[in-house]
Amino acid sequence: MSAWTDHVKKVAKEKGISYKEALKVASETYKKTEKKPVSKPKKGDKPKKKKLLILSDDDTEREPTVKEIDSVYRYIQHLMNTDKITEGLGQSILFILDRVSNMIDRNNEE
Repeated sequence: MSAWTDHVKKVAKEKGISYKEALKVASETYKKTEKKPVSKPKKGDKPKKKKLLILSDDDTEREPTVKEIDSVYRYIQHLMNTDKITEGLGQSILFILDRVSNMIDRNNEE
């Protein structure tokens, strides 16, 4: 419950009055508690947000880049963290992305 409703119930109990009546009485004695400001991280500590890369239909004929795979990898992790896909499915997709990324790396070395 909120601090306000706790205060109203306390006033109603102490004065032996209804909740409705306590709303009026409690408004005179209630003191809002100040919220502590949330400390913001320093500019240098803040991780940069990375945008997801969207492939157009023209890009389907070429191999994806490692950067594109990493973008998809982060998106799948996000979906897992927000429970939009199951852990098992997410892990399977991430495993496949790792293998594709490794294959591209090996092809680029040759």
